Amino acid sequence: MLPAVKRCYEEALQHWPELAGRVAILFAIEARDGVGRVIDAEFDEDETTLESVLVQACILDGLSGTTFPAPRDFGSITVRYPIDLRPKE
Repeated sequence: MLPAVKRCYEEALQHWPELAGRVAILFAIEARDGVGRVIDAEFDEDETTLESVLVQACILDGLSGTTFPAPRDFGSITVRYPIDLRPKE
């Protein structure tokens, strides 16, 4: 799981211990200065069921600083990343 997603969800669980659902994140990774950087991050509203605007905003904010290996040929790639979030039992 992406660190930003994990951090935001775990912080939210402290206030809403039953919070659960799916987030489907759509974003592009673009090569900048030899590193892959997240651009154009958003949620697939048809598939996202996690009903917390605060968690969603936290995730998008956290993704803005996330880096990946640069895409081949220094172009960009589009990523669809669905994640099911549930409290540990």
